Amino acid sequence: MKTLLVLCVSLVSAMAVANDEQYEVSEETYTTEQAPADVVSDLVDICKDWAQGDNIAEGEQYSYVLECVNQELKLQGFDSVGQVSL
Repeated sequence: MKTLLVLCVSLVSAMAVANDEQYEVSEETYTTEQAPADVVSDLVDICKDWAQGDNIAEGEQYSYVLECVNQELKLQGFDSVGQVSL
């Protein structure tokens, strides 16, 4: 019975280590790229519309749009940007 228990624990441990190694490899090979300017421009326009729809104060619109654009870029697999032009 102890042998069976030790075997099961060893198997679970080996699976956990294999899973961690697989994650590390895929994380290392994951890369993003800079978005084309037209994609960023389109996202700025969309996010500006959303800011107006959400009644974001004029003084807070830049931060809102920048965060919005970066979230959308991330969803599309692109690098984030440091600034946008409103």
